[in-house]
Amino acid sequence: MIHTEMEEKNIDKHSWTSILVNLAEDNVDFVVVGGAALSLHGLPRTTLDLDIYIAKNNIAVIFEQLQKLGLTTDQESLFKVSRANPALTVGQWVTFKDSQEIDLIDVFIEDSITFSELLINAEDIKIFDSIKIKVASLTDIKQMKEKINRPIDKADIALIDEFIEKK
Repeated sequence: MIHTEMEEKNIDKHSWTSILVNLAEDNVDFVVVGGAALSLHGLPRTTLDLDIYIAKNNIAVIFEQLQKLGLTTDQESLFKVSRANPALTVGQWVTFKDSQEIDLIDVFIEDSITFSELLINAEDIKIFDSIKIKVASLTDIKQMKEKINRPIDKADIALIDEFIEKK
C-alpha cells in the first residue's frame, strides 16, 4: 500500500522511505542495519543501498511486498529453497533492484533467535512523524561491522564511537 503522506510529498515509490513505509504499514518484521541505519540514528553517513535483516520465516512476505513495489531480484531460487527448507537460507541475502537495474535493497536472512535478539535491541525511529521503523542499535551495528571489517566498516566503527562519546 502507498502511504497517503508519501503521495502528498510526491515521493518515488522506489525510494528507501517508500520501501520502509510500505513494509512498516504492512507489519513486516524487519530491522534496518548498515549505513542507512547510521543515517537514521543521525550520524553523517551516506550509502548506496538500504540493508535490512529479516527472520527466515519472513522470506515469502518480503518477496511479495517488494515485488508489489515493482522491485525485482535475480535470486528467485532462494525464495524457492526457502519454501522447502528455510534453514538453508540463513546467512544468505537477496538484492532487489528497480526497473533501471539499480540495487536498492539488500535483505539479509537470519535465524529466528538471532533476529529476535536484533529486534529486541532495535530502536523505534519515526519517519513522517507517524511511521515507526526498527533500526538496529548502534551497539549491534558496531558488532556487525567489526565482524565484516572492511575499510568502510572500520570508518563506521570510528564514527559510531565518536557519536556515542559526544552523547
